[in-house]
Amino acid sequence: MGIVRKQGLNFGKSSLVPKIDVLLNNAGIMGTKLARTPEGVESQFAANHIGHFLLTNLLVPQLEQAEGNARVVNVSSKLYQFSPVNFLDPQFTSTPWNTKLESKGVKSYSLHPGNIQQTGLAASVDPESWPIVTEMFERKKMEMPKEKTLEQGAATSVAAALDPRLDDFSGAFLDDCQVAKVIEYAFSEDNAESLWSLSEKIVGETFSY
Repeated sequence: MGIVRKQGLNFGKSSLVPKIDVLLNNAGIMGTKLARTPEGVESQFAANHIGHFLLTNLLVPQLEQAEGNARVVNVSSKLYQFSPVNFLDPQFTSTPWNTKLESKGVKSYSLHPGNIQQTGLAASVDPESWPIVTEMFERKKMEMPKEKTLEQGAATSVAAALDPRLDDFSGAFLDDCQVAKVIEYAFSEDNAESLWSLSEKIVGETFSY
């Protein structure tokens, strides 16, 4: 998180970037062995959520300068459907940005990019885990994601960043460039506030909008 904070502050002070139109939070890891950051945060939670949370908040002033046209895009996964939020063991990700930043004229979206083998994201996953993943999809009566090329996988991120047809759908979750249905607990205001408070506690800073 120290690197994220340093780079976010440096970027925020740069006169070369007076405003930000699109912030795409795309960093992520999956299936790694248990490890913690120097601050003691579980590494997957830190990379997939806390880093994005901190960076986005540090760059709000530049996003605000886009005068109502800025977008924050968080690359996520449809696997959120497999587990409700567990605040006692917070190794999860969610984005309450829509309710927090709408007053700044900043729209927010999250998305599932698809199954893209070329990214190497699943390289750390134990091969013996895949039958369990398949079983979980079957229990949810969901189709296993079809493999996508890098270009196909990037398409939904590009749509979230630029498609004007999404202007009225801030806060939406996208899949295959379309607004997707979301499980009810992902819309919980209580969950969003709890996640926001927990994230502030972890980064040691409060953000009020």
